[in-house]
Amino acid sequence: MMLYEKLENISILLGNQSKAKSIIEELEKLMKSDIITPRLLARKTKVTLLEATRVLEFLVKENELEFFIVVECSNPDSVYENEIGHYKYFTSIKEFNAFSKGQECPICGCGYKYNFEDTKIGFRRLEK
Repeated sequence: MMLYEKLENISILLGNQSKAKSIIEELEKLMKSDIITPRLLARKTKVTLLEATRVLEFLVKENELEFFIVVECSNPDSVYENEIGHYKYFTSIKEFNAFSKGQECPICGCGYKYNFEDTKIGFRRLEK
């Protein structure tokens, strides 16, 4: 990822070059399979959650990162049985909004619906 070319734009976005440099240094460490959230980026770089979110959104628009949305099956038994959670991934807001919020989990056939109250958004590097 060549984020250092975006340093000036991110500095303007944040109004602070040292914060921008800190964020870029952290994001440069990401491998393709690594996932970062705004909260994690804010914590690692000592910026506000809003600043981290703005930078991640900017980098998605610049085609440096991609975002995805994850919702988990709300089956309470999977927690007690030490099962791996069942997740549904979305790669666009349009896809997320088109998904039937009342749909049951097709993975485990448990009859439970997805938990949209704890929706997570993550970011990862684009393959270039």
